[in-house]
Amino acid sequence: MCSTNTDFSKHYYGITWGSEKLADLDFAYDLALLCNTQEELQEMTNSLQCNAAKVGLCINTEKTKATIVGNNTVSALTVNGTDIKHVDNFQYLASYMSNDGDLPRALG
Repeated sequence: MCSTNTDFSKHYYGITWGSEKLADLDFAYDLALLCNTQEELQEMTNSLQCNAAKVGLCINTEKTKATIVGNNTVSALTVNGTDIKHVDNFQYLASYMSNDGDLPRALG
């Protein structure tokens, strides 16, 4: 069953940004989910997938990547039973991100 709350910022999900919670970054069809624990990330992912399916959409598991900043212990993040690839570095829009919190200038 899907969570009826898809507005993550009005739930307990997200990271603290000043005095607010920031749960996701959105641009066109790109989305970055932000949270403090891997359990929250899995819950957010499940809710997103479930609610997307209601309107005929799905998470592309081949294009989806996960990075956990500052945490060396990683268990599998899944979408409908498919493991999501964990990466140390990735590009989101024009920014490069890494799992140590650094913003490297170039990858590769």
